[in-house]
Amino acid sequence: MTTIRPLLKSKRANVLLVALTAVILCFQNCALKGMQATVASNGDLSNEPANYKPTNLTKAVMSAAKTFVNRLPTSAELEQAATGADGYQQVVASYLGNAQFRAAMFREHQNYLKLGGAQPPGAPTPVDYDQAARLGTHIVMTDQDYGNVLKAVFCVDANYQVQPFCDTFTSIAAANANAAGVLTTRAFISTHKDKKAFNFRLVNESFSKFNCAAYPDSGDANPMLHAQISSTVHPWGSTSQNCYGCHRTLNPKATTYYYYTRDGRFTANATGTTRTDANNPSTIGDLVLAAPRVNGMPVNNVRDLGRLLADDQRFDFCMTKRYVNFMLGKEYDAELPDGLTYLATSFRESGRNVRRLLLSIATSAAYVNRGELFQMQAEPAVDNGEAE
Repeated sequence: MTTIRPLLKSKRANVLLVALTAVILCFQNCALKGMQATVASNGDLSNEPANYKPTNLTKAVMSAAKTFVNRLPTSAELEQAATGADGYQQVVASYLGNAQFRAAMFREHQNYLKLGGAQPPGAPTPVDYDQAARLGTHIVMTDQDYGNVLKAVFCVDANYQVQPFCDTFTSIAAANANAAGVLTTRAFISTHKDKKAFNFRLVNESFSKFNCAAYPDSGDANPMLHAQISSTVHPWGSTSQNCYGCHRTLNPKATTYYYYTRDGRFTANATGTTRTDANNPSTIGDLVLAAPRVNGMPVNNVRDLGRLLADDQRFDFCMTKRYVNFMLGKEYDAELPDGLTYLATSFRESGRNVRRLLLSIATSAAYVNRGELFQMQAEPAVDNGEAE
């Protein structure tokens, strides 16, 4: 009877098995590297632990803790972050829901909006200059679409209790017809009403803060008809080309704020509600246009302006740039790094959820590895002996 020896005892079979195993491992490693590269391009840290050193993760969590909760991480948090990407992400996510994080978001809104100043003369009640920052913070903490920062009718009091409407208005009906979130808070209006060309400044701030756009907006083509321009220049008795050109570009947007007083209150009658720097009544009666247009869209009031700005794709990019710079400790107007531009798209797709955006930034390669990148940029050039 012939005995059949096991295949593994065959020398030739062993060689074949080793070769086959090597091929399989090669394919597995190549597939893993390909998946990591794809994940890295999408900025998802949780699936690419091999690309992040424990030292980078602990440094990153120290930075995130300081930014989000104004403290250093505990030893347990440091240990968990150092275990890998999943542990790091869990620690960072735990920061995004407590009172310290809310305080950090409130400060961030204060710094970004830069609202405040002396109380307007003759105001029946003081202006709450923290009103706009609380509204934005509440929208972040409740995971609302951040576009509501330019659309909300409600307000938030000092205890973060929601009020049906802001004290800019005297009725819910007026608020429903005119409110535009931060843009119609008394804090936002009063801060800029006390300055020269205040109505223009208000709209300028609206565009620059929430669309990162220049003012007048380059997208406005022929915003006023010739007859409308002439009528707006006429009250000053001027035929100056400078006046003509200025009112041609500015008035369509500025008229939306002619219905608010210096202390930030809405009034249905625009005549006499604004004043010059010398506190004289401004000749606004001839400046108010019927249905001005911005980017070809009718803008009858600040409510329309807020919705136009919030629905613009520049809003997504602008808010992404704002929070990336906030996380990286840069000036707000710093350019968004090329490797993070995808976040603007994911921000919109997430329903413009700011907490999710902040977590995406904190778990991106640009954030976790930035210490190494900074070190590489800071290293002195090698002297090759050619310098004199």
